[in-house]
Amino acid sequence: MPANAYHHVALRVEDLDRSTSFYEQVFGGSVVVELELDPEFVHSIFGGPEGSRGLNRVISFGDWAIELFQLEPGGPIPPTKQTEVGLMHFCVWTDDVAGTVELVKRAGGKARFPIRPWQGKHFVYVEDVDGHVIELLDATVAECSVMTKDGSVPDHTAEAV
Repeated sequence: MPANAYHHVALRVEDLDRSTSFYEQVFGGSVVVELELDPEFVHSIFGGPEGSRGLNRVISFGDWAIELFQLEPGGPIPPTKQTEVGLMHFCVWTDDVAGTVELVKRAGGKARFPIRPWQGKHFVYVEDVDGHVIELLDATVAECSVMTKDGSVPDHTAEAV
């Protein structure tokens, strides 16, 4: 079986500079790729209308990255309705959920609900400046596997932290 590893998540954004600033401020990333995309590329890869163009940035966080695309013509990013979209959210592990929520707010994002406890750990969903949903969690994948072996899930009714 081939080796596999997480690489990046790609997001369409309204304002490339605003979104870049958000991800640099909140998660400490840095731009490693910046490209202008010609109309043929945007049309053939993304199915954009003839004459579309785009801007692209990859922000690296060491072992993972976010790839941002600003397409023109574009439009507002529709609100993320997790019961209606394919990519509901992506999760970022952090050792300080509360501190990261504050960084999200200062960078122009928002929390969708208060931080909730989960078997001694914490989680919350936040939105970036375009409304993309990000789960912040202070449990590793291995810890989550142990925490959910009995079928339990985070208590969404628990008192906020």
